[in-house]
Amino acid sequence: MKLTKLTSLFRLFGLVSAPRTLSAWATLDLQFARDKALDPRITFTRASSGTYFDESGVLQTASANQARFDHDPETGESLGLLVEESRTNLIAPSVPDDGTSWNVGSNVSATENDDVSPDGTSSATYYEITAVPGQQFVAYDVTVTASTAYTFSFYIKNDTASDLEYSALDLIAAADIVPATSYLSQVNTDSYTRISFSFTTPVGCTSARVFISRPFGETGAFYAWGAQLEEGSFPTSYIPTTDSTVTREADVAVVDGDDFAEFYRQDEGTIYSEFSSFRPADSTSLFLYNFSQASGDYIAVRSFSGYSPDRVYPFVINGSVSQFSGDTTLPNGYVVMPIQTAKNALAYKANDFASSWNGISAYTDSSGSLPSPNKLFIGSNSTVNHLNGHIARLSYYNKRLSNQELEKLTS
Repeated sequence: MKLTKLTSLFRLFGLVSAPRTLSAWATLDLQFARDKALDPRITFTRASSGTYFDESGVLQTASANQARFDHDPETGESLGLLVEESRTNLIAPSVPDDGTSWNVGSNVSATENDDVSPDGTSSATYYEITAVPGQQFVAYDVTVTASTAYTFSFYIKNDTASDLEYSALDLIAAADIVPATSYLSQVNTDSYTRISFSFTTPVGCTSARVFISRPFGETGAFYAWGAQLEEGSFPTSYIPTTDSTVTREADVAVVDGDDFAEFYRQDEGTIYSEFSSFRPADSTSLFLYNFSQASGDYIAVRSFSGYSPDRVYPFVINGSVSQFSGDTTLPNGYVVMPIQTAKNALAYKANDFASSWNGISAYTDSSGSLPSPNKLFIGSNSTVNHLNGHIARLSYYNKRLSNQELEKLTS
């Protein structure tokens, strides 16, 4: 009898163990996009409510300390765990009104609560230009800080408008910060689109006006809802307001103590991640995850500011000294931000590091020592440097997988 047949018989009777599959090595497998749930080992906090889209494309509100499992509002695709930094919506009310709090031109009529909005309520406002030319704008005046980055966003659906333009005005200097820019081609007539633009306030600018609509001499009507002005160079999830500004606090997810010790192996291991980030290059770093040590040493996938192009890559620090850094080779070592979808596998062992992005040949390093982390932060570096994006999957294998296995995982 051939050896292979004998081996199969021995396995049948339990005399020889079958080879372990990749999944068998996983001691932590967080499939957020598939399961839409938190592993009980994760401690999750957010000291406020937060919004997300469900699988039907309806905007929902999660209560404080409730994780958000977000979806693409157009396709219904499950995106995974949404992790964001803290932001404040400076516009109140965030639903544009008939001119009580908003600045509505005299040639525009407004009908509140006239259409089903993205959150499923009938709260969108209908605006119709009644005469041209003249005052035919919808805008909001707000106090700002000079020389600071802001992002204005809003939801809009076209009805009969022949043009739609956004802009931003410095009310102190009476000069455009962002000149009137048409966005009509981006807007649908049967569904809401979120439009956003970012700008930096000029020196001396402490008051600004942001426009949802500012076309001169154009006619028509549209629906508007869910406006947000936030400090920062990119938009984050919608923060509803009524009478005053509202802050959405940061998402923090951590595994520590015995829960961490039971799945993590100090001398070798592999970390697989599948994620996206809507944050563009700016002056702050982000962390996809951080296997952290109290001294500040860590194993992480992160970005540093100041690179061109801005990039996300694996990083291992021990004794305050870099042991492994995947930032030197494109595309093997890193991916460029913002990240639509990326898969990474990082394997570590003393003097034996490797990282693969999206099935590409592993980037390796044969020199370096290991830190001794005692906790895992998911989507941030403790309470700062947030991913500002979605984590579809984060898995830990208590084995240094081969370079070929890293490439297979990320394909």
